[in-house]
This record gives sequence, C-alpha cells and structure tokens, in this order.
Amino acid sequence: MELPFQLIPPLIFITLVSLMTGVVKDADGNFDTETFFLVYVSLAFMNVMGAAWANVIACVAPNLPTALFMAPASVVPLILFSGAFKSTVDFPWVVRWISYIDFITYVWEFIVFSVFKKKEFVLGPSVNDTVGQTYIVNERLHFAWPKAKDPDVNICIYLLIAFAVLYNTLAALALRRKLTKVAQ
Repeated sequence: MELPFQLIPPLIFITLVSLMTGVVKDADGNFDTETFFLVYVSLAFMNVMGAAWANVIACVAPNLPTALFMAPASVVPLILFSGAFKSTVDFPWVVRWISYIDFITYVWEFIVFSVFKKKEFVLGPSVNDTVGQTYIVNERLHFAWPKAKDPDVNICIYLLIAFAVLYNTLAALALRRKLTKVAQ
C-alpha cells in the first residue's frame, strides 16, 4: 500500500531536478537514460530504506512522543557516520565499524556513483600549477577522497535489499510483540 508513495516522489524529484540542473546529461549535453535510471533507483532505495527504518522506530517505541523523539535522534548518527561529510577511512578505528552497519553509507555511495559516473571535472589551477587538472570519474566512488576504497555498486544494492528485509522483519516482530502485549 505504501510502496507507490515511496517510488513516485523520487521519480517526480529527479525529473524536476534533471530538467533544472542537467545532472543526467552526458558529456555532449544529451539526456542520459542510464544515469537517469540509476539516480532514480538510488533515490527510491533511499525512500524505501527511510520508510523501513521509520517502521522499526515506530514499532519499537512504546508511544508516539517517544517515536517522534527517537526518529531524528537515531538518524543523525547514521548520517554522520555514512561518509557523506567525511570519508569513512578518516574515522578513528574505534567508530569505523558503524559505517559498515549503516544503511545510509550504502545509499550515499550508490547516489554518488549514479550522479558522478562518467563525469569529467576540470579543477582550477593550484598555487604551483598554471593549468587546471582534469579528473575523470569512471566507475569510481569517493573521487574527492583518494584514500577511500572503491566499493562495488552491486554490493551496495544487495546490502540495501538485505537491510530493507531485515528492518521490515524487525518492525513486524516488534509490532507482533506489542500487539501480543495489548491483547493480554
């Protein structure tokens, strides 16, 4: 029932954003169907995973005010450890494990891959350089962070599907337990 609400908004969003910014154009300025599809799928994964996480929070929380507090309080650490603001290899080893169990890490890597795949960037000259350097991003993620490993996008997709199944299963079990307590 809620799947159309998770799949239609990303389609509308990427359609509008691609028209305004040209994010899905190839090097010649033509519409790139593959990039459009990859960006749409990555945004749809983000919606599905967000809904699955919200279901877990809603079913685990004892009441509505607690759920409304837990939702943003649980998402902020996930965003911070996802690698969106700082490369995950720069995290101290004590907290780096969080990025491996964080679904936003894999959504972020999929989005970065989808948007910047096959793009060419010309950076301005540095202090010691007179000519700008050209960086081409081909099948590589974290192009801004050269120390990061390049994850496989297929692994990201498989892990996101596994996370969605896990979170929906946890939500169903928590809801079943909550309903059993209410029935007694």
